[in-house]
Amino acid sequence: MTPTLSDSVLAELIDTYRRDAVAPQHFFQAWQQAVLLAGSAYFGNGKRDSVTAARDKWELHPNVPLIQSAIGAMSHGEQVFIAALVSVYDDQTGGRLLRRVGVNGSADFGLLDTRRRTLIANLIVTPPAGRCPSLYAHRRSPMPFNNHSLNPFLRGFNDLRIQRLLAVLYDAQAPLCHLPPHPSQQHLTDDQLARHPCLFNNQHALIVNSSAARAAHEDSYPCPGIVVQVIYGIFSHDQSPPMLVGDLYSETLAQERILQLTFETGHYSRCWEISSAHLPQVAWETLMSIPFPMGLLLEAFELPDSSAFGLKLIATPWTDRHLGRVEGCTTKQLRQQQLDAGLSEELVEVLHLAGQADVRILIFDPDAGCLSGLPVYDHQP
Repeated sequence: MTPTLSDSVLAELIDTYRRDAVAPQHFFQAWQQAVLLAGSAYFGNGKRDSVTAARDKWELHPNVPLIQSAIGAMSHGEQVFIAALVSVYDDQTGGRLLRRVGVNGSADFGLLDTRRRTLIANLIVTPPAGRCPSLYAHRRSPMPFNNHSLNPFLRGFNDLRIQRLLAVLYDAQAPLCHLPPHPSQQHLTDDQLARHPCLFNNQHALIVNSSAARAAHEDSYPCPGIVVQVIYGIFSHDQSPPMLVGDLYSETLAQERILQLTFETGHYSRCWEISSAHLPQVAWETLMSIPFPMGLLLEAFELPDSSAFGLKLIATPWTDRHLGRVEGCTTKQLRQQQLDAGLSEELVEVLHLAGQADVRILIFDPDAGCLSGLPVYDHQP
């Protein structure tokens, strides 16, 4: 049976995760103090004012060649302290320096004063800031404000899908990463996944139930972690790559949210009434005065009482994939057929934006409001 984590153990881990989130800041503050004590000339650009202006330890890296050439003239205490700082930054180089100045173990730090010993201890026990670059992809990015910025007719989401993800705690200084369970463990219930130790890579998290299983998979799944919880992410596949819309804690809730986000009442918003000012005056007058050509995947109708003109778009959505399947043509070919039949370029452009968004009825009315995102033309009274 796969071992699970008790509530107390999980709470302790999460508490440690939150508490240690500030550890990088504490480490850097201790590092700044140590650099000032050891001598700012041996770190970063060598200027004292740059120590307080630095943003991370990389800007205060030890100048090893300078330290190696100058350490012989330092007092023994200064030698031990600066060699210890180099060892915090670089194990191998610092280790050689420590041996050079006669440090063979922690007892040799006893010659330092309390302040310097405390700083070294804090630097050793407090982990510096660090991130595994390969895990950046698993952070959840915020949803863009407008996911259809180029077509004002498009509304909502048309292809929402649910993906079960495991929220994995792997580093107290890093955010949780979110990964799907291993394909061989997709059948496991949420309870069989949550609060269990795991191994993971960039693609999947694998629950491990024994030391033998861990050893068998650690080459392919090198990162250890703990599954804190199971979530159900809702992703929009209307674009590539898919965009995270939100997440919930059960599949049932995620399915209910998708129903709320999609249109389930006769495809609301497939009928639009927009201002006739979205067509040039000549195009509008021509549209109202001559018989509308037949075919072209369009059916025209007039609304004389309101001086409006309507069009029914057939075989929508007007995409290459859909038109190729039902009509055997592309959007480019349909557009050219409509232009060849005498429709104005401005009208065809609006029709194709609407058709791409699966609009079925489009009405142009002089008294209707303008649709933000479409061009507007002046009409003489």
